[in-house]
Amino acid sequence: MMSNGERRQYFRDRYTKNRAEFLKDKCCQICGSTKNLEMDHIDRLSKKSKGENGNLWLYGKERRKKELKKYQVLCNKCHLRKTNGEVYPPLEHGTKSGYRRGCHCDECKRAYLDSYNEYRHKTGRRKKRLPAEHGTTRKYRQGCKCQECIEANALQAKGYREIKKQKEMESLLIGGPND
Repeated sequence: MMSNGERRQYFRDRYTKNRAEFLKDKCCQICGSTKNLEMDHIDRLSKKSKGENGNLWLYGKERRKKELKKYQVLCNKCHLRKTNGEVYPPLEHGTKSGYRRGCHCDECKRAYLDSYNEYRHKTGRRKKRLPAEHGTTRKYRQGCKCQECIEANALQAKGYREIKKQKEMESLLIGGPND
């Protein structure tokens, strides 16, 4: 009788041998690569539970042969591209998910802000946040470098410098920290 360690090793060796034997003369069916090959379900809906996926290589020859008809050989990169294309729908402009997935065009920003405002309005938190207007420092900080926004930012910076000077002068007149 085998110990648990021996049994684990037996199945590990069987898994590795069967997998290597099957993949030895195979290449990626998309790009032709022979490195980092993986098995991909042709129709991911035909997949059984997650626990059964790794056991494919432990099946008997006949069952494995039947099951392998549902698979195709892909390299890791092509497998990830295919899977991401199936799982994630193409990015749609003008949607909150488009914004969250990295598109920050005006349409996607607007959709995200509308969703944000709707959430805030429903929960009673804070007032609506509107998109920044051109000619404001907020729009400048969001990355707009048009002349109006540059001037608005410069004007605000000038105002802050003047306020800072006034406070320095007041502190000197009052006696400041060096008395």
